[in-house]
Amino acid sequence: MSGSLKYLVLFLLLIYGVSDLIAQTTSTPSSTTAKTTTTLAKKKKPVKKSPPAPSKPVTITLKNMSERSIPIYAGSKEGLKNIKVKTIGGSSKNTLYLKTNDVVCILSSDGKKTVDCKDVILTTTVMEINSSGREISSK
Repeated sequence: MSGSLKYLVLFLLLIYGVSDLIAQTTSTPSSTTAKTTTTLAKKKKPVKKSPPAPSKPVTITLKNMSERSIPIYAGSKEGLKNIKVKTIGGSSKNTLYLKTNDVVCILSSDGKKTVDCKDVILTTTVMEINSSGREISSK
């Protein structure tokens, strides 16, 4: 009886293995078929943008610690697209009348590129260009 039991187990394994092998070879690969989704896309609600904070006038004292004249831009950030160069003298104090959210930038010698910029905030009263003329700091 042990011999027939071996044959029965072997027969069952053979049938099970062949049927599993057939099932694997006849299934379609999922990576080559395009899947379509039937779910509806959720509409995104428009995000409400808060209005910009109102600009307030700020008076700034700009100190040039460098001995040479420095080209600067002082004004709104949008104005950086069409820069109007202003030159401040070496070792000088200058008064700028700006608004909050404006910028003060040191420009390259040709006046086309910004070297360093600082934003104007309500508490800014003094800005200083260092002795090398390459950095601007605010106090």
